[in-house]
Amino acid sequence: PFLSWLTGVVNYTHYEQWNEDVSDTDLLLSTPSNIANAELRVRFKNGFNSNLALHYRGATQWSPVLSYNDIPNGIKTNLGGKSKNYLIANVRLGYDFKFMKNDAAVSLNIFNLADTRYSDYPVDTAEVTRRITAGFTYKFYNNYLLPIRALIAFMA
Repeated sequence: PFLSWLTGVVNYTHYEQWNEDVSDTDLLLSTPSNIANAELRVRFKNGFNSNLALHYRGATQWSPVLSYNDIPNGIKTNLGGKSKNYLIANVRLGYDFKFMKNDAAVSLNIFNLADTRYSDYPVDTAEVTRRITAGFTYKFYNNYLLPIRALIAFMA
């Protein structure tokens, strides 16, 4: 194949909803009408690989009547409002290699590369920000495949 080292995935969901039972209408409004994802994956023969993913989520209207009390902390949280639409990019850089005759990999992952400020759910919480994680995977082969993953995460 011409570009055997490059693959991609694209998906889109458009969601229309209606309900004859008015009591469930507030819950149905909590789902965005449009969601889209696109991803490019690069995998080289020398073990290096990378992914670039874009995620779009349309605006969501949350019912202002839902609420709950966080009794242990004495905090009342009101659900409701509108989450704006957003587009974020995620990047993963990785390297696959052999270690002690088994497969191993290291990776650096950046979620929300451009640090786009957004809130999936308007629940009186802070906006989602960039996250950077590093990963190591080692596969043991004893009667079955057993991947062990260790992640170190920090906010940037």
